[in-house]
Amino acid sequence: MNKKLILISALLFSFNGWAEYKYITIYEQRAYERYHE
Repeated sequence: MNKKLILISALLFSFNGWAEYKYITIYEQRAYERYHE
């Protein structure tokens, strides 16, 4: 396997995971605030 390809795919995967985690956190926070109004 090409090491550069593995590195690029790992970076993309980690970035996608971080963006998804951030989106889920914001969504849960808004739902929590709406529930506790």
